[in-house]
Amino acid sequence: MIFKAWLHTGVLLRFKYSLTVGGASLLDNIVQVVTVVIMLNTRLSRTMPILIPVVATYIGTLARLLTVLVAYYKCIHHQLHPNRAVDGLENAARGKLSFKRILSFWGPLALVQLCQRISRPIINLFVARDRLGGVTREKAVRKVREGEASVTTKNIRIFQLCCFLTSCMLMVVFFWIPGIAPAILAKVSNVNQEIIRDAVLVLHVFSFFPIPVANRAVLTGMFVAQKNTNYLYPSIPARLIVLVAMLFILPRLGIHGSLMGISALLSGFLAESLCSLIITFILYMRSNETEQNTDVHDSGAGNEIEAEL
Repeated sequence: MIFKAWLHTGVLLRFKYSLTVGGASLLDNIVQVVTVVIMLNTRLSRTMPILIPVVATYIGTLARLLTVLVAYYKCIHHQLHPNRAVDGLENAARGKLSFKRILSFWGPLALVQLCQRISRPIINLFVARDRLGGVTREKAVRKVREGEASVTTKNIRIFQLCCFLTSCMLMVVFFWIPGIAPAILAKVSNVNQEIIRDAVLVLHVFSFFPIPVANRAVLTGMFVAQKNTNYLYPSIPARLIVLVAMLFILPRLGIHGSLMGISALLSGFLAESLCSLIITFILYMRSNETEQNTDVHDSGAGNEIEAEL
């Protein structure tokens, strides 16, 4: 189901239906949150709470799949003919699109995704094994076709900035204005005040996530656009090493439970983002040095020609 969703997502992106892809992703998240909220008010939250995130993930993925399938068969499928090459695919064929080239491009992206997927299970493992300062199991059981116009670099930067500012604004409104987050948690999950206070503290830490996530998304997009995804490799071990290290360090600093988990996750994101930023800076400096050397070489060649004349 996930493979089929990503396959059709790629085709939609190829035909510049990124707005539809974004909507499908947003729908996935909304459906997951709604499913969790609904299931928290059922007997399943008391008998088999572990099934709630699993069922929510499957329902959300199904919603994403149905959305991209409908968009594909409605807008794209009729444009694909067996005897007519789609614009751009002929060039790919001439360029000998081998398995090695595909692997070299998508390999780093796959590893980054793998790293992101296994980070949370690692954190969940350590949080579950951490007994000091955590909540008991009894309490835990009671606990959510773009247009064809050209897109310039300026447009992309404005869009990125707007996404970042919107995320920060939402974090401030929901997590930092006194009374809003506790009221939502009390209404949705119906837990006691002790758990709500701990959850609000976790949400305060979570509110800093837009900073590394936005930076990482911008740099990853840049590497993908330039087909230099190999530069993403160093960020993978950086994130995992820092994440695991923080899971051992934080308990010794007196930080336990869910606060430990979210702090370790934030540290991993910061490490990944910082590593990508350092690589970008190094590449920028190398590019400047290359341009300067080229200018010096061209200037020297021009002087030699003038001397001969």
